[in-house]
Amino acid sequence: REAGSALLVGTHAAAIEAAEGHLRHCVDRLWQRACAGEAAPLVEIGAVYAATSHAGGVARRAVSELYDAAGTRALYVSAPFERAHRDLRAMLQHIVAQPIWTEDAGRTRLSLTPTHPLFAI
Repeated sequence: REAGSALLVGTHAAAIEAAEGHLRHCVDRLWQRACAGEAAPLVEIGAVYAATSHAGGVARRAVSELYDAAGTRALYVSAPFERAHRDLRAMLQHIVAQPIWTEDAGRTRLSLTPTHPLFAI
C-alpha cells in the first residue's frame, strides 16, 4: 500500500506543479502587458481562464484520488484530506471554475467572440 500511495503522491505532485507552472506563465504574459500599458489580446485572457480551469481539474483529480486512498481516515474533520476535499469542492462551485470560461477560451483560439459578458473584464 505504501508504494501505491507514494506513486499517487508523486504523480499528482508533478501534475499540480505542471499545471501551476502553466497558469503562472499565462498570468505572467498578461502582467507583462499590463506593466507595459498594452491591451491584452482576448486569446491571452482566454489562456488564463483555460489554465485556471485546467489547474482546478488537476487539483480535483489529485485530491479525490488521495482522499480515496486515505480511506476512512480521510472522513474525520480533523484530517487534512477532509478539509482539502471540502475546500476544493466548494471552490469548484464558484463561477470562475465553470466550463463557460474554458469554452470561451477555445472560442478565442478559433478567432471567435467570447459569449460570457465578463470575459474580458
